[in-house]
Amino acid sequence: MLSKEFSFKRINNYLKYFLNGDRLKRYATHLNYYPLFIEVEVTTNCILSCPGCARTIAPKEFLGHNTSLETMQKIEPIFHYTRLVTFVGPFGDPFMSPNFWEFHHMAKAAGSQTMFFTNAMLMNSGHIDKLFSAKTDCIGFSLDSIEPKLYESIKKGTDFNKVMNIIRGVIAAKRRFKLKKPVIAINYVIQKKNIHELSEVVKFAAKEGIEKIWFTGLICHNQESVDNSIFSIDRTRLDESVRLVKKLGKRYGVGIRLPQFNYPDVYRMCCAPWQTMSIYYNGDVCACTHFRFPKPYYFYVKGGKIIQGKIDYPALLMGNINEEGILKIWNNEKYQNLRSGIKDARANYPCRSCYYPYGWH
Repeated sequence: MLSKEFSFKRINNYLKYFLNGDRLKRYATHLNYYPLFIEVEVTTNCILSCPGCARTIAPKEFLGHNTSLETMQKIEPIFHYTRLVTFVGPFGDPFMSPNFWEFHHMAKAAGSQTMFFTNAMLMNSGHIDKLFSAKTDCIGFSLDSIEPKLYESIKKGTDFNKVMNIIRGVIAAKRRFKLKKPVIAINYVIQKKNIHELSEVVKFAAKEGIEKIWFTGLICHNQESVDNSIFSIDRTRLDESVRLVKKLGKRYGVGIRLPQFNYPDVYRMCCAPWQTMSIYYNGDVCACTHFRFPKPYYFYVKGGKIIQGKIDYPALLMGNINEEGILKIWNNEKYQNLRSGIKDARANYPCRSCYYPYGWH
């Protein structure tokens, strides 16, 4: 008997995607499969106050909420089709939710792989034990510097030593139990203030037993972050740092994910509306987590160039699961119009001038 991970619904969904999905450049507007990956927000609470976080510009009514069990039950039907459920939200840490592990169990019970990101400040030995008993597939720690003072200046309210003790505790437990999962990763946001240590981060990860590093670019929602953004780094220095990181990753056996840093000379398709779905505490559904609510960006693409300047993007809500079933939302009129608009490169969608498809995040 096949495990739930290899259920008929999930395997059939994979098969339909491989035959009809964006990987074959078919880009249909109405899809005969469901998303392969979903992001689920479990809370909008956080004990940190980081300058670069989207919380700094979020509508106040979005903050201070936990996703309810009732809402999660409406999301649950899609768990049976997806390959991976990521418990992540732009405004909160999962351990602020009193129901996080129950939500995690729902995804695992449906056969989905699971992962989540955390700043680790609220983790304790009980959470570490639960991490393994719940069979989490991957955990990502937010670690934007390996220099304590720099890290604590980037992540306001953190304690470097406390975070590292938690990470080391997870690594030690994994070795003690001789388990392959969860994969232990760090999410590292590349900024002008930390570009000097990129190669040392790889060595640090290898020494500590961290298996993967996701390097991403700083998203700029305010003028303060512009001067520290990835676009403010000398391109030669950036390219040299990336080459060295790739080399060291292979040498030390650390998995590396890096931005591609392509020049936006040719319009590229974004795969998100064909592969992913983001769902929030109030039931809102987005095709892309970056356009959850109207907000400014300080870099955008125009005429084959990345332009520095404020541009206000609208929200791109696809629906709400309290008004329409989640499986129906995936192919509703809004989703189909979005896919059609991206495919035809129509400029009335923010995706047209977004720099993420070009690899800068």
